[in-house]
Amino acid sequence: MIVCKNCDCEFEGKFCPQCGQKAKTKRITTKQVLNEARQRIFHYEQGFWYTARQLLARPGHAIREYLEGKRVRHIKPIKFMFWAAAISFLVFHLIGFDKDMMQKIATQQGADNPIGQQLSQKIFQVFTDHPAIMMFCMIPMIAFWSWVLYRGKPQLESWLAN
Repeated sequence: MIVCKNCDCEFEGKFCPQCGQKAKTKRITTKQVLNEARQRIFHYEQGFWYTARQLLARPGHAIREYLEGKRVRHIKPIKFMFWAAAISFLVFHLIGFDKDMMQKIATQQGADNPIGQQLSQKIFQVFTDHPAIMMFCMIPMIAFWSWVLYRGKPQLESWLAN
């Protein structure tokens, strides 16, 4: 008989029937921690890069494939959006694009309209502090321009696939 280390239930087998705890627990090692971190943090990497590549090369095909139920290699759309937003804002911050944009906004508003300048700076600050909000607000605009640019152009998908 084995006594569960989690709920003190006596049982036989590999798992506790009451709480599901494994019967045998191993000592935590550095290798185990690094492997767990890799699985938890970068588990989406393969699906993210596959989905990104497919959306760039064959957007219509990738979307149809996902809608038809072929989803094993793809990342879920909401997760893709958040990963893409995080990566893009990280890149923008690393290259200093956010600071350059803020300076351009400040100079374009000019000294003749200080209220407009303050408002635009506050709006920009909200977007830089909360990139998910900006990405969420951009979805309708991206969808509209994708529809405008890609409607009536089935040859574009076959050209990108080659």
